[in-house]
Amino acid sequence: MPAPDVLGRMIPTDTDGTDLEAIFARYSLSSTGLVRVGSLSEANALLAQINNAVPGGQPRPPVEVWRTDVHARYLHPNTGMAGEGWEYMGGRQNAADLRFTTTTDISAGGSPGTVPISSIARQTPGWTISGNNVVIPATGLYDVDVTVNVDGAAGSLGRVFAQVRTTNGVVFKRVAGSYNENNYQGSTVVALSQGNQLYLQVFHEAGGSRAYTASMLLYMKADPRWTSN
Repeated sequence: MPAPDVLGRMIPTDTDGTDLEAIFARYSLSSTGLVRVGSLSEANALLAQINNAVPGGQPRPPVEVWRTDVHARYLHPNTGMAGEGWEYMGGRQNAADLRFTTTTDISAGGSPGTVPISSIARQTPGWTISGNNVVIPATGLYDVDVTVNVDGAAGSLGRVFAQVRTTNGVVFKRVAGSYNENNYQGSTVVALSQGNQLYLQVFHEAGGSRAYTASMLLYMKADPRWTSN
């Protein structure tokens, strides 16, 4: 029996015997056209292997893969033109519905305080929590919808706002704000990379230390082909 080639195809050889039906059935079943890879680096390694196997002067074929790390299908045109890369063709768009609860009241008028994540209400596969942060499973553009509840009376709070940040400092964006409101909401769009750790901060100007609860819906709306991650 032949060993599979770089695309997993069982190419017939002259030692396969005379059962042509079995030989071509094995080849057909192994020629799905879609190869599973576990990451972008594995996809790039496969692309390099394929191109190294193409005889000189022959056109290089487009390559399509299923990335198991992000549950999505990608196509590389493989023409050799400048600027081309892996194009998102379809698959799961990641989403998570998060809940936040303070364990220590947040002081008025100081630096914004971090609200710890208390639970994930629902999620697509791949999301994890690290301390007070949610770890982003895939690079893309994300909708961020936040609802904030402040314990106690609203009238003395003054200016209030919520913001999202990443631990590496790349993302620092105001999501929602108001004045003398103990329940407010807002949304924004942020570009996030796989592995970014995102967290929620809140602020109130006056009214003493307060407890907070919040919810956040993160939804990956697109996967642009960035020139860098």
